[in-house]
Amino acid sequence: MADKKSAIQDLMELQTRLNSLISEVVSPQVGEKSSFVFKPLADVSEDDKNYYIEMELPGVEIKDIEILCEENNVKIRGERKLSREIAPDNVFRMERFFGEFSREFFFASPVQKDKVEANLSNGILVLILPKKNSVQKIEIK
Repeated sequence: MADKKSAIQDLMELQTRLNSLISEVVSPQVGEKSSFVFKPLADVSEDDKNYYIEMELPGVEIKDIEILCEENNVKIRGERKLSREIAPDNVFRMERFFGEFSREFFFASPVQKDKVEANLSNGILVLILPKKNSVQKIEIK
């Protein structure tokens, strides 16, 4: 099982790197609709008690982020908006992506939805998702 998880993580990392490479080589002209989707980068990890998600969201305000937590997954969606209107004729190059985004992460065990913590600081969204203890210790009386 660990090998399968590692292989999936390797494929996801490769996809992220390829997306970054493609976006560096091919940048849409201003005024054209980009075929690329704004997909913020995220690190997902776990320890015995929690899952952790750290997502890069520079330029995104708290009011523009929505987090939905279900039993075994969390959805993070929002929008990065242009800071000002820019006339296409006044732009030499535009490399940053703007618009709506949505990411969804699945976990092996359920999450305690009422104990999830979220913090946005310096453009990094950090979620701490406590694992629901599916095994309950029973005291013998």
